[in-house]
Amino acid sequence: MVWTGSNPLSIYTVSTGGISIDRALHSTRDFTHDGLRALGCQMKCMGWIALSALAGWGMGCSKNECLSEAGCDTGEMDLEPTGPVTVSVKWHESTILRVEVAGMVQGWFGIVGEGWEGESCPDGPYCHQVFEGANYFSSQRFLGAEWDGTLDNDQTWLHREGLPSQVWAVLSNGGRCQGVGGENEELYVYFEQLACPAQ
Repeated sequence: MVWTGSNPLSIYTVSTGGISIDRALHSTRDFTHDGLRALGCQMKCMGWIALSALAGWGMGCSKNECLSEAGCDTGEMDLEPTGPVTVSVKWHESTILRVEVAGMVQGWFGIVGEGWEGESCPDGPYCHQVFEGANYFSSQRFLGAEWDGTLDNDQTWLHREGLPSQVWAVLSNGGRCQGVGGENEELYVYFEQLACPAQ
């Protein structure tokens, strides 16, 4: 009996009494294929287990709810600011309103003007949620355009041309006013009941 071949995956020729049979590769291939398939299944199953564990952990604990590294049994995080809050409100071009918040994780932004109070806070139907950092609102008011009567959180019905009659206020997540502003300080009275500190 004579075996020829250079490596385990090469075709080996078995010669016995002048008869050649190529069988070694066939059995090696079967073993390798089955082994790799089993290994792939194990890795896939382990991946699903890990993914399920991560999904379960994520469902039980959102970023703002965990107060300790040990787990999420401490209740919801208090999002009220503990220090000074600064707010900058500026129109960029004529249709982009930029509201930058520092010192507060999330809160509410209300703006009124030109007889429009739909974006007032806390009671207006379009009181805007804002987060720490820059928040942008695009004006939906264009010359000759019809409005469908609704606004998304990142939209405003106001426009830079109405700036002299606009006044705004920023409230914490719990409803405490953190600042009021606008070009015309006489209009601050609109948010007077909120006892807003001027920015």
